[in-house]
Amino acid sequence: MADLKDISISNDDSGSEDDFAEKGDRDEETEYAIGLPVSESMMEAMLPSDDLEAVVEITASHSSYAPVRTPVDFRQLQFLDARSIKEMKRSTKLVTSHINGVLAIMRQQFPEIGGLYNVQHGEKGNYPAPENKMWMQIMNNNLCHWLLAVSGFPLCGGNDVAVFDSIGFDCDNDKFSVSTISNLVGNKEFTLITPSCQKQTDRTSCGVFAIAFATSIALGLDPSTLVFEKEAKMREHLKDCLNKRVLTAFPTTSNSRKLVSRLKVTTIPSVF
Repeated sequence: MADLKDISISNDDSGSEDDFAEKGDRDEETEYAIGLPVSESMMEAMLPSDDLEAVVEITASHSSYAPVRTPVDFRQLQFLDARSIKEMKRSTKLVTSHINGVLAIMRQQFPEIGGLYNVQHGEKGNYPAPENKMWMQIMNNNLCHWLLAVSGFPLCGGNDVAVFDSIGFDCDNDKFSVSTISNLVGNKEFTLITPSCQKQTDRTSCGVFAIAFATSIALGLDPSTLVFEKEAKMREHLKDCLNKRVLTAFPTTSNSRKLVSRLKVTTIPSVF
C-alpha cells in the first residue's frame, strides 16, 4: 500500500492586504474615470497643477450647456442637378425633390410671390401663413397627389383661396388639404373656389399639372382659359425649364379657349 502523506493546506494570507489595497486603488481610478464627483484635492493628485483650473472651467461650462435650436428654413433653395433632371421618367409621379427644384426657380424668378415653401414641410399640414398678399403653394394631399392653392391673385375673385386640381377638388373628401390651406390662410374660416381647369388623362401627371398651373398664374395667365399639350410634351417642357432654371409658359394647343365654368364658392367653417 502506498504511503499516505500529509497534505498541508497553507493558510498564509500575507499578500491579501496588499491585493485589497491595489483593488481599492483601481476602484478609485474607475470612479474618477466614469465621472463621479471628486474634490479639488483629488484633482490635484490626478492632474498637473497647470491643468486643474482648465478642467474645473470645462466641467462648469458643461453643466450649463443648453442645445440651440436652428430656425426652420421653409424656403431653402434646393435646385435639381442635371443628372436628377435627366432621370425624370415620363411614367412616374414627380417626387419631393422635383417639386422643390421648381419652387427654388420660382422664388428667384418671382420674388413678389409668397408661400412656395418646400413641400416636405407640409407633411403634417403645418405650413406657416405667408406674409405676402399674393402667395401660392404646391402641396400634397397626403395621398400621393399634388395640387395648387393660390391667394391674392385677380383670378381668386375676392375669395381667400383658389384651388387648381387636375383630378377635381372636393372639400368633403380632402380634409387634409383643407386643413393645410387653413394654416396658410391663417384662419380656420375662409372662402375657397375651385375654378375649372384641365384634367389629367393618366395617373401620374398631377405634379406636372400643378407646376403648369402655378407657372401660368405667376406669368399672369389664367389656367381656366388654357388647354395644355399632351402630358409627354408637358414633361419635356418642364425638364427644359429645370435645366435652364427659368420657368416659361407650358405649351398649349390651338384649341386653348375659355373652358366651361363650373366655379363653386365654398365657405369653410371654423369647425371643419
